[in-house]
Amino acid sequence: MKKKKISIVTACYNEEENVEELYKRVKEVMETKLSNYDYEHIFIDNASEDKTVDILKEIAKKDKNIAEKIYGIISLQSRNKIFYTFNEVKDDVNGRFDMLILHAVLVAIRLEKEKNTENENKAEELSQKIFDELFNNMDLAVREMGVGDLKVGKYIKNMMQAYYGRMEAYFIAIEHYIKKDDITVMEESLVRNLYNENPPSDKKKLRMMAHYVIDSYKALISIDFKDIEKGTIFFVQPPGADYKDIV
Repeated sequence: MKKKKISIVTACYNEEENVEELYKRVKEVMETKLSNYDYEHIFIDNASEDKTVDILKEIAKKDKNIAEKIYGIISLQSRNKIFYTFNEVKDDVNGRFDMLILHAVLVAIRLEKEKNTENENKAEELSQKIFDELFNNMDLAVREMGVGDLKVGKYIKNMMQAYYGRMEAYFIAIEHYIKKDDITVMEESLVRNLYNENPPSDKKKLRMMAHYVIDSYKALISIDFKDIEKGTIFFVQPPGADYKDIV
């Protein structure tokens, strides 16, 4: 569910000896004692004459929102026009939502693989933050579409149900492929969850799309969790990336 957000505002003037320590202490409290809240820490500098501003700039470089960065990569990949042209995913609100969910789910399934490892808690926390980032953006998108406040909750609930349903379906299809070397379950899952029972007329394109999902999952599995923690994820090229008629 969407977390409540706390805004912390700190005014400062010539605080080069204190500002980084304050930042660290606030971060520690928010990530340990108040982890059920999202937060932002806003520093307002009053024309400091020492190195306060330089220190704040360095803090900002290091303290990037990793979940936001990963969500940005997911979003960018899902918007690739080749999915909606060569691969014939319907280019409308539902088709783009399903493509976004497909990529988000692949990352979530990758992070699930950290269960029963030393990274389990960190992976679970990161997965939740990416989920929150995704649905915070969905909340904004729904409102921008003109949906009234009283109906937004219902829309988001339906989207979350779609997310979990697709996550289960794609997980089953991936596991089936790994165990049986059989791509057909993934094809069937894509027909239901991505193409809405209206797959490409050329069956080769459906198979290419199924292999794209499997290959992207393998690419995500190949990334060490320490690198994912820094915001490093990638997918393989979409089918038809070198298709000459795509402008």
